[in-house]
Amino acid sequence: MNNINYQPLTDSKDDKLQFEKPCQQISNFINGFPNNQPYSIALFGNWGSGKSTMLNFIEQKLNNKNNIIIRFNPWQVLNDENLVSTIFEEIAYVISNNKYVKLKNSLLEYGRKICVPSSKLLTKSYLISNGLDDTTSDAISDISSGVVDSLFSSDSPIPLSKRKANLESELLIWSTKEKKKIVIFVDEIDRLFPKEIVEIFKLIKATISFPSVIFVVAMDKLSVIDSLKSINISRPEEYLSKIFQQKFHLNSNLQLRTLYKELLLPLIETNFTDSKESLKLAIDATVFLKQEKFYYPVDKTKHLEVPQTYSEVYVQLSEYLSIPRSFTNYMAYVISNWNDYYRQLTKSELLNHRDSIAVFLIFTLSYINPELVENKSLGSRTKPEGSDYPLLFKAIRYKLLNLIYEEKRTMIEDKPNSYTISYDDVIIRRAIYTLKRYPDLKVYYDK
Repeated sequence: MNNINYQPLTDSKDDKLQFEKPCQQISNFINGFPNNQPYSIALFGNWGSGKSTMLNFIEQKLNNKNNIIIRFNPWQVLNDENLVSTIFEEIAYVISNNKYVKLKNSLLEYGRKICVPSSKLLTKSYLISNGLDDTTSDAISDISSGVVDSLFSSDSPIPLSKRKANLESELLIWSTKEKKKIVIFVDEIDRLFPKEIVEIFKLIKATISFPSVIFVVAMDKLSVIDSLKSINISRPEEYLSKIFQQKFHLNSNLQLRTLYKELLLPLIETNFTDSKESLKLAIDATVFLKQEKFYYPVDKTKHLEVPQTYSEVYVQLSEYLSIPRSFTNYMAYVISNWNDYYRQLTKSELLNHRDSIAVFLIFTLSYINPELVENKSLGSRTKPEGSDYPLLFKAIRYKLLNLIYEEKRTMIEDKPNSYTISYDDVIIRRAIYTLKRYPDLKVYYDK
C-alpha cells in the first residue's frame, strides 16, 4: 500500500505512459525559441490525466542556462485581484539583481497598475447588481479605482500604454544581455472560479507582447470552456485560440493495459498470496483479453459471442479507469480490500475459473459505482422495467455474466416435457453481500 505514489512524477525516468516524447518536443521548442519574442502554449488534458507530471518533465528537460523557470499555481493565490500582481512579483524576483533595479520596479508598478481596471470593473458590476444605475455606478467605481491607483502610483502619472512600452524595452535589453528567457508554468487553473480563470487569461494577454516571456498553461479544456460560457463568453474556443499560439492534447485513451501492467500487477505480486492467481486470471481475461483465459460457456453455439463480449467489458472499463489519477485511487482500493473480499468468498473452497472473473468484475464495479452493486440490479439476469443503467453495467451484467452463467434445465420426474430452470450463479449474490455487508444477510458472507 505504501508503494503507491499519489503525487505527480518529477523524473522522466519513471515515465510509464510515454509522456517523455511529447515533453521532449515541447522542451526542444522552448529551448530553441528566440529570447526576444513572447509565446504561449496550452496543454489540454482531463482531470488527473498527468498534466502536472508533464509540466515537471518539460521543466526537467529545459536548458537551465538559457531559461528561468517560474512555477505559478493560481490556486494558492487568495483572490483574483492578487493574481496579476503576484505573477509580476514572481518575474521581478527571478530577474532581480543590482543591474536591473529599474526593470524590477517597472514590473512591480505595471502589475499593480493593471489591477486598477479590474477593481473598477468588479465594483461597477457589484453596484449594478444591487440596483444602482449605470451613471452612479460609474462614478463610485471611478472613486474606488482611484483609491487603489493612489496606493501604487508613482509621483509622475504615466499612461498604461507608455508603461507597457517601457517595460517591453527593458525586458528586451535584459533578455539580450543575459541571453535568457522566462518560462512560466501555470497549473490547476481549472480549479479556479470562472472570473479567476478569465483573470489568468487577461494576465497572459497583458504580457503577450513581452519579449522573452513564454507561458505554458495546463488545463482541463472542457472545464475551462464551461467556466467561460458561464460568464457569457459566447465563443470560448475562439477566445482560447486568440491567447495560445500552440496547443498540445494529452490523450488518456488506450493506456489501461499499461496502467495495469506497470503499476498494479507488480503490487499484486508483492501484496497478495492465495488470492493472487484468481485476480491475475481475471485481469488477463477482461483487461488483456487473453483468449486462453476467457471462460467459454458449455453451449458451443455461443462461443463466437465470447471475444466480442469480453472486448465490450474492456472498452467500458477503459472509460472509467484510464486516467492515471483515477487508476491510482483504484489501485489503493484493490490493495486495501481484495484480500479480505477474496477470503470471505473462499472460506469453503477456492474460486473456479468462471467465478474468478465474475467476482473481479463485481469488485471493480463496486469501486466505479457502488450504488449499482445491489441484488435487485446486479443480482438479476433481467433489466428491471424503466431502469437505465450505464454501459459498463450492461456489458458486465446482461452480456458477460448472462453468457458465462448458463441456463440449466432439470427434467421433472413424472412430468414429461417439463423441467426447472436454474443458473448456478449464487456466487454473484454472495459477492454482492460480501461487499455490502448487510447485517440482516450475514449468513451469506459468513458461510
